[in-house]
Amino acid sequence: MGSTQVFLLDTHIWVWWMHGTSDLSRSTLRILEDPLNADVCVSIMSVWEVAMLEAAGRLPLPLPVDAWIANALGVSRVRMLDLTPHIAMEATRLPGTIHKDPVDRLLVATARIHDCPLLTVDQQIRHYPHVVTLP
Repeated sequence: MGSTQVFLLDTHIWVWWMHGTSDLSRSTLRILEDPLNADVCVSIMSVWEVAMLEAAGRLPLPLPVDAWIANALGVSRVRMLDLTPHIAMEATRLPGTIHKDPVDRLLVATARIHDCPLLTVDQQIRHYPHVVTLP
C-alpha cells in the first residue's frame, strides 16, 4: 500500500458516487477522484444494505440489484472489505456511546479495525469521537 490512503465508504456515499449525484461534498469528490487513493473500500455490509433497501423499495436502482452491485464492485478502485469475527466483536464493544444501528456499528468497527477514515454524512457517526470520519 505504501503511502496510499485507504478510505471506507458509508453505504450512502457509495451509492451517491456510483450514481454520480450532486449529494457528495467537494472534499469527498476530491478523495474519490484522486487516483492516488487506490484503496476506496466498501464493506460487505453495504452490499447487504443496498440489497435490503432495494428489496424494500427504498432505493431505486437503474439495474437489477445483482447487476448494480456487480458493476459497483467492479469499479477498478473499489475494494470490498469482508466482515470478520474481529470486526463483528468490535461492533459490540465500541467505546463510548453510539447509536444502535447494527450496520452503522459494523461500518464504524470496520473503519477502526482497518485504521481508515469513514466517509459519511451520518451526523451520529460524525459526532462519534472514536472513529475518524470525513464529509
